[in-house]
Amino acid sequence: MLPLNAFLFPNADPGSKRVFDWVYQGLRSISNAAVPVNLLMLGANLSKGADFGALPLSTSVALATTKMILQPAVVMCLVWLVSRVVGDNGSDGKWLVAIMVSLTPTANNIMVQAEAGGQDKAALSTLIFTQYMLSPVLLTASLTATAFMMQVDGFLPSHP
Repeated sequence: MLPLNAFLFPNADPGSKRVFDWVYQGLRSISNAAVPVNLLMLGANLSKGADFGALPLSTSVALATTKMILQPAVVMCLVWLVSRVVGDNGSDGKWLVAIMVSLTPTANNIMVQAEAGGQDKAALSTLIFTQYMLSPVLLTASLTATAFMMQVDGFLPSHP
């Protein structure tokens, strides 16, 4: 442990106290509350339902499909390309994670960003609502395609 770190923040000893222990505890409490607060904000915005006046249905469906089908396809192509450039024949787990992150609907913490930035929360809530409504079909399709591609010989360099 770095000497400055040991001086400022608590270590593994349960009863240890440091000079700035109160700062550490405050930041820890804020970080522990971040995910629940994000979920509450998302739930509050989604509970109002979709506002297709703020974002038309056709636009919402097109954006949701782009996010949940086109983006994973682009990421899959990038994984194919980068895996060859890097040339790592180790675990395929990192490539699977890279693809899986792109499959899911828009993250709930974007609502916090929209709230803080004064953006159109109704349009964003409608888009997220649409993505969640389409996710049983779109997410299933993209997960199936990902599972298939990860097993295709030659998709990753470690598979001859």
